[in-house]
Order: sequence, then structure tokens, then C-alpha cells
Amino acid sequence: RFFSQMVRWSMRPSGDTGKFNITTETKDGRGRIIITALDQDDSFMNFMQFNGNVVGPNFKSSEVTVNQVAPGRYIAEFNATDSGNYFLTLAPI
Repeated sequence: RFFSQMVRWSMRPSGDTGKFNITTETKDGRGRIIITALDQDDSFMNFMQFNGNVVGPNFKSSEVTVNQVAPGRYIAEFNATDSGNYFLTLAPI
């Protein structure tokens, strides 16, 4: 729950110009972040770009690539084979 809240907080653009729903999951050694992006009129926000980074339990940082998979829907995946906490930062650019 904390992880989802931290990602949701970090995804808010300055000026609060968008609404982002963030879901996290892990499966088969992969972490997955699913982002739904809406504007103030609840229309899908398309063609967005994000800067992303994940720090694993070994304290090593790696870049995360976010891809659009549907209108207003974005997915980022990362290696999550080690046990422990992962800290992810995402920012729309």
C-alpha cells in the first residue's frame, strides 16, 4: 500500500493538471506498474512520456521504460527477482 501511495504521489504533475491511477503487481520475478492517465475532463491523456527509475533491495538503480499500451494506459516493467523493497520514481515530461 505504501509503495502504491508513493508512486501515486510522485506521478502528480505540478499544477495538478492530470489524474493518475496507479496499480502495482509482481509476478514471475517482474514488477509491473500500470498507469491510467486522465485529464481534468476525464479524457484519456495520450502520447505522454515519462522519466522513470527503480532502486532495488541491493540499492542499485536502473532506468524504467514506460510504454503506452492503450488510450490513457501506460505500463512499466522492471526486474524484481530479489526479495525486499523497491523504490520507483516516475515523472511525466
